[in-house]
Amino acid sequence: MNGRSTYHIHLRGRVQGVGFRPFVCRLAANAGLHGSVRNGADGVHVVFNARPDEAQAFFQKTVSEAPEQSIVTGADLRETTPQHFTKFSIAVSDHAPASGLLLTPDFALCNDCETELLSPHNRRHRYAFITCTQCGPRYSILTGLPFDREQTAMADFDLCETCLKEYNEPADKRFLSQTNSCPDCGVKLFFSTANNLSAVFPGNALDNAVVKLKNGCIVAVKGIGGYLLLCDATNALSVEILRNRKHRPTKPFAVLYPDADVLAGDAKLQKDELDLLKSPVSPVVLLSLKEKIASGLAANVVAPGLDRIGAMLPYAPVLLLISKGINRPMVATSANISGSPIVFRNEAVSEMLGSIADFVLSNNRGINMPQDDSVLTFSPQERLPVLFRRARGLAPSLLVPDLNLPDESVFCTGADMKSAFAFAHQGQVYVSQFLGDMEHFDTQEHYRHVLKQFLSWFQVRPGIVVADLHPGYFSRKMAGEHAQSWDVPVRYIQHHEAHFAAVLAESVAHFGHGAHAVVGHGVHNDGRTSDAVAF
Repeated sequence: MNGRSTYHIHLRGRVQGVGFRPFVCRLAANAGLHGSVRNGADGVHVVFNARPDEAQAFFQKTVSEAPEQSIVTGADLRETTPQHFTKFSIAVSDHAPASGLLLTPDFALCNDCETELLSPHNRRHRYAFITCTQCGPRYSILTGLPFDREQTAMADFDLCETCLKEYNEPADKRFLSQTNSCPDCGVKLFFSTANNLSAVFPGNALDNAVVKLKNGCIVAVKGIGGYLLLCDATNALSVEILRNRKHRPTKPFAVLYPDADVLAGDAKLQKDELDLLKSPVSPVVLLSLKEKIASGLAANVVAPGLDRIGAMLPYAPVLLLISKGINRPMVATSANISGSPIVFRNEAVSEMLGSIADFVLSNNRGINMPQDDSVLTFSPQERLPVLFRRARGLAPSLLVPDLNLPDESVFCTGADMKSAFAFAHQGQVYVSQFLGDMEHFDTQEHYRHVLKQFLSWFQVRPGIVVADLHPGYFSRKMAGEHAQSWDVPVRYIQHHEAHFAAVLAESVAHFGHGAHAVVGHGVHNDGRTSDAVAF
């Protein structure tokens, strides 16, 4: 092999669903190296022929020039059994159970895709499901691991000839993009009445939705993690009707703004807040309202008695297209009756939302992991992000440096109020998205659905289960069921002890101090982000 040996690189962390394999292919082509790259249950694996100096240089670049959305938590290079390669290729993925892999969250629409979406001459102009290797749904459409198209809801859509050419072209931004599609081969929108999804309106679905919103109607829109209820936030009567139908008399609504300029006319917007709103997470951010509101926002009914609003910018192409069409702030709240989980299945829309929404803008792509929007604010002095709800864009992996985790896998069931659960496994902590209050049967079923997905991905029997000490909690009941099924012990933690340990774990995340804790995640009334912790 001309003095070249065979080397193996193992990259760990958030390295799947972020364009890592295309990146490695391009890097190898530039370096003139032959070999292969594949997704594995524990990250990305690269095997290649090189001289020692070439191998070291290639290895360094895979880490230092990694894709923007990736997080490399570990990487190693070693010489391995000699193999001879004549080109560089993509190898078949390893479909073993997940092991130490950071699961990739959903990403907000990137600038490049937004430009294409709004360009009349682009073939994806106004295509509401445009995506690339750096943006779009990941966690919400995941059905298995590793992250390959056949293990997502995109498996139902065969690539057309043009999309397939993009997928196979190393120089293309959609090279190996597992979510790639276009209007010819991709996801379809349809607009209907809320109580009968089969009663599809003729004409353009997006245009129909915009017209109805302008006319004061409430429209349920299928987003990344489930349905959102939208209405014109400058129309006080529409907002009041939504409150009555949703059984939400006073709790503030989140507001979707068409762009940062319109938002800046209503809220005191600082740079760190704007950066977060425009980030791949693109959460709801709590902002202080100006005394004079420029957009006409009906603040007194959107956020009664408050001088702050929860604002967000369009993070999905469908929301951007609607926002551009109506060009005013809209209420954007989870599609449910207060206390119930977000609606995400098409077949449940008429039953669950028929009495709330007037119309529905839906699509034929499935959602496997439903989730609400994440909600954050900033502490006034330190300007640190403070989480009120951890979901879209953040769930499920939790990166806490220097956390001393136990060798055995741990399942923490969380609390009952604003609940979520957590796994500590193979050196990583996985925290489910916000699941809701467990006093409701639908939310309990929601909890079971998400947990079932986690268990199928990891295929591991935890060595211990951790639960809240409260004897009446549903989460404690879940702990008992699974501990008995797995034949493992249960450790019960007093609620406020868990609060204290959660704050300690958050301190580790921000300041990097050592600690020995496993976080079982929920959301506290004071905005803290963890609820069950094992020491």
